[in-house]
Amino acid sequence: MKKVLVAVMALGMLASVANAGMKYECWTYKGGKPWKMTYVVADNKSQAESKAVVKFRDLGRNGDYIKCK
Repeated sequence: MKKVLVAVMALGMLASVANAGMKYECWTYKGGKPWKMTYVVADNKSQAESKAVVKFRDLGRNGDYIKCK
């Protein structure tokens, strides 16, 4: 029974790691130059840029466009 419990716990930990997003560095640009930077956690680049738009807007940091890497 202990082995089964340990196996289930290990599987649960692996599953939670698989669902974790990546940390993206996102910049807002003004006049074609980097202006402000923030980090967001997302599953992909387009989701990171969407989250960054909201985050910069909430912080009052509106630029011309946003790029994440």
